[in-house]
Amino acid sequence: MFSQRTNERLKLFENQLVEVSNTGVEIEEKIESGYAKVKINCDNRIVVFKNMEKKRLQNLKCKNCADYIIFEETEDGITVHILEMKRTVKEKEWEHIKKQFLGAVLNSYALAGVLETEIDERRIQFYTCYRRDLINSSVSMRAALANRTIKSGNAEWNSGMVKIEERGCSVKEFCHHKIQLDEESGFAEYKIEK
Repeated sequence: MFSQRTNERLKLFENQLVEVSNTGVEIEEKIESGYAKVKINCDNRIVVFKNMEKKRLQNLKCKNCADYIIFEETEDGITVHILEMKRTVKEKEWEHIKKQFLGAVLNSYALAGVLETEIDERRIQFYTCYRRDLINSSVSMRAALANRTIKSGNAEWNSGMVKIEERGCSVKEFCHHKIQLDEESGFAEYKIEK
């Protein structure tokens, strides 16, 4: 549960970049070529940090960051949900998304510090919201099979887990969820479950 001090600290953030809700929120990627909107439903109170790819901590070496960071308040503490929105996911893009996930983890720790709350890394989950999956396309699969020296992201992408490497320090595995957007509208609805 958020402390009274944490609730006071939330007032330090720009209103248009942070949203607090007890039921859920709509997150949106407004770039025309990759427009996407996801309605996130949740039974717990959440704090949504928006536009993180542009509003990330500037003095980190890791310059990548996912689009949204959500802190979910539960009886057991804070669960962090990190979301990246893409129109199309390919092998090369998947590797970039993982770098964005790492940047979002680092930014999550900074945000938690400002809020005077703690994050347990076992309670961090990642989400990729996308319209097209080209990792699982027949062309991508044939290319990976033809050139066995290329490490395929297919197995990881389909596993429900993602490995995040902290600049050669360590590799950690986290839960990863895929959110398929409607091809035409770019919309999806998703319920955060325990």
